[in-house]
Amino acid sequence: MSREPSVEVVTETRRGKQSRWEHRDDFSHIDRSKPKFGQIYELFIQFCENTSLRGVPRIVRASDRRKRWLWLNFVTIFFIACIACLIIITNQYLQYDVIHQPKRIFDAPRAFPSLTICNLRPFKSSDVDRLIQQGAVPVQAYFDAIMKIASTLDKRYASQFTTLLSLESYLLNLPEGMDPSNLGHRLEQLVQTCVVLYQNGTSIRGTNCRRAGHWVKTLDRIYHNCYTYEVDPQIRAQTLSVEMVLYLDNIVEHTNCFDCQDRIRGSQLTGARLLLSPDSSYPRIVEEGINLMPGTLTDIHFTVREWSMMTPPYGRCSQVAPVEIGFRGQTYSYTEQACQQGVIQAMIAQRCGCLSYDMPVPSHLEGNASTNASLLYCQFFELPVVNISDRSDTEIRRRYFTQQAMERFITRMYCSTAITRNTLAAETGCRAPCIRYSYDTQISTAQWPTKRFITNFANSQLNRKKYLLKQQGEHGNFKDHNTKGEEDDERRFVKLLRPYAEIHNMTTNGKEMEAVDLLMRLQDVEQNFLSIIVSRPNFDIIRVEEKAVVTLTSLFSQIGGLLSIWVGITMICIVEVAEFLLNCFDVLCGRTP
Repeated sequence: MSREPSVEVVTETRRGKQSRWEHRDDFSHIDRSKPKFGQIYELFIQFCENTSLRGVPRIVRASDRRKRWLWLNFVTIFFIACIACLIIITNQYLQYDVIHQPKRIFDAPRAFPSLTICNLRPFKSSDVDRLIQQGAVPVQAYFDAIMKIASTLDKRYASQFTTLLSLESYLLNLPEGMDPSNLGHRLEQLVQTCVVLYQNGTSIRGTNCRRAGHWVKTLDRIYHNCYTYEVDPQIRAQTLSVEMVLYLDNIVEHTNCFDCQDRIRGSQLTGARLLLSPDSSYPRIVEEGINLMPGTLTDIHFTVREWSMMTPPYGRCSQVAPVEIGFRGQTYSYTEQACQQGVIQAMIAQRCGCLSYDMPVPSHLEGNASTNASLLYCQFFELPVVNISDRSDTEIRRRYFTQQAMERFITRMYCSTAITRNTLAAETGCRAPCIRYSYDTQISTAQWPTKRFITNFANSQLNRKKYLLKQQGEHGNFKDHNTKGEEDDERRFVKLLRPYAEIHNMTTNGKEMEAVDLLMRLQDVEQNFLSIIVSRPNFDIIRVEEKAVVTLTSLFSQIGGLLSIWVGITMICIVEVAEFLLNCFDVLCGRTP
């Protein structure tokens, strides 16, 4: 008898639950006689009573007004604080900031960098002799004549004539019959010896640079002739070092410096300039090179730094960036800076009908002589360097600074200057590659060669030069391929080292005291030679990867943490809100039971 009532109670309970489910219990406590917005208000109260949002049910169920205001104020503050934090972390994400995380990768061979060498003196000794014989004035005297005339011109003209104060402007006005490409240091004269050491399995091999790679000539606006050495791709990753001995041709035969410029400190130096750049890339020797002092051995150890960049919106790199770019008929590996200069040069050629000598000339703009005969340099102004100091200012202005000539020059300069000044890097359409390389260097310098070794070094250089001249004589091509200027260079070279051969003979003949006295007074080798060793101590690299400060995953994680800490919102709350909105829609549509 005692079990029957309990069974009946359970049955009634189940029926009650089933009845409430069938009759939609959400609307059981709503007064149907009220307007629809009144019914929605009651649904909202019901939602607040049953929601899983922390604190909201306590507002509705508070026993008195004080507690209700207490809960209402704090819940409101918590919601406002949560929204503020959400705005902050969302703004952090939308800034797309990145961090650079370096890590060392052991035994990961990368390509040996390209080495660019320039003599800090743009003209060799024989060039100066030829220019003087043709009546050319020194570079700075030419600039002084330009500024003297420009100071008498209208201000809108005078400011543009400062662009003529460059070595290229001088080279564009050489005496008739002289080609700028025939001036400057030759590779055979500049680089006396060059050896490449590379790893072959577990052994180390050495070979001549010409057998292990090739040289590329580059024209520079300050140093004129520069030469870039690129190791053969087959051994580029295994190359350990490159060792060179450079001859500077710093023979003092005149009291004044023929190719120095007051405005450019780099033109007043003696020595060489060296640049390490990613393999086969266009060298930025002026911006990134380092100076080397004569009479020294400069030892440069480098470590490869590999940069892994991110694509937009975090970074600027592109996975589809070109691989190669061409300048003056030579192919270089693609870089963003080279691309920008090439695009701006093409814009100047198209809009202004001229070329800027401050930037390299893309290969497609060179064409042939007939195609680009009208493409002058924008900075070209006809003012020959021959005997300009002997002419009066009136004669120079009347003959060369005519109104028509100045108008043409000013028009070209205004056009090219406007393009270079107003064109932003983003407007060129050039994108950085996602993988690029730079080099961390450690440089040490020591005096070289020591006095005790100078005679041996000088004699070895003389013997090598005699051997080369003998080979050329046997093949009968010395007179055919060597111009008078090159013969003068060879004569100067032999004359420079001959005293050291005499010192060696004096020593062998027992006149060591006289030989030492003469050796201590001579400084020719120290002033005209330098040595370079570029090497890497190991094959380790430093990889620097760009990583987002706030990723989409971390953003969602932070949002979830903030919502949970401040107001206790979970994903279930979304379903509750959706159910509430669905109930409101049913009320508005009159679909309540």
